[in-house]
Amino acid sequence: MHGTGDLLSGILLGEVASGRSVLDATALAVAIVHDVLDATARRDGDEMALVAAQDMLVAPATCAQVTAL
Repeated sequence: MHGTGDLLSGILLGEVASGRSVLDATALAVAIVHDVLDATARRDGDEMALVAAQDMLVAPATCAQVTAL
């Protein structure tokens, strides 16, 4: 799916710039990308369903766990 890296990095950068820790920002970004891709798969589209998933951009349904290495 084209644009997933752009979406992930945009969310990650925005959250870190807003003061969130890198781990927390990564967990949030991964959760949002997962939810957007899930919404896209349910619509059987060839482009990300960003409009259909806009609520998930603010409040993702998925909770991702990230562990520092």
